[in-house]
Amino acid sequence: MPYKNLVFAKSSGNYVELMTSGQKRYILKTSIQHIENSLNYDRIIRIHRSYLINIDHLIEFSTQEVTLSNGCILPIGKHYQDNFISLVLNCTVLM
Repeated sequence: MPYKNLVFAKSSGNYVELMTSGQKRYILKTSIQHIENSLNYDRIIRIHRSYLINIDHLIEFSTQEVTLSNGCILPIGKHYQDNFISLVLNCTVLM
């Protein structure tokens, strides 16, 4: 699966669910931390202890949540808010 097709990754215990732009879902037995560290793609960022998103699929956001191209609305964790907002407002990840 090309990284550009990944919309988001969701952690659930010892598993990570990957959701693609084609609405395909993959489940891996791994941690979200491992996924985050092993991806060599700067368009995927952490927004919550349980979620990674592909910034290319970001439709809109507030300080508390993001809406993605597949219609999913995901929370932004307090620990990740400042970094996420800074990245988006500075357009460092949107270019």
